[in-house]
Amino acid sequence: MEEAKYAMGQRVKVISAQNPRFEQYVGKSGVVVDNFAVPTGDLAAKEALGLSGTNSSYFYTVNIDGLDVEGLAEEALQP
Repeated sequence: MEEAKYAMGQRVKVISAQNPRFEQYVGKSGVVVDNFAVPTGDLAAKEALGLSGTNSSYFYTVNIDGLDVEGLAEEALQP
């Protein structure tokens, strides 16, 4: 599997939200505090994380406004 695009401690901006519960974070910046891989076909793991509608294998926990937002897809972030 490829390496994660964003490293822990890296500053990123949320540019989209595939999950409606993350829409409030679009346009905000934060710091990556963790990254984790979820196999594309592991629907149970994605469902447990509240993830859907994406083929990405990498997801991130980003600290935004002092809150850790877990489950942001790689496509939803930019440096």
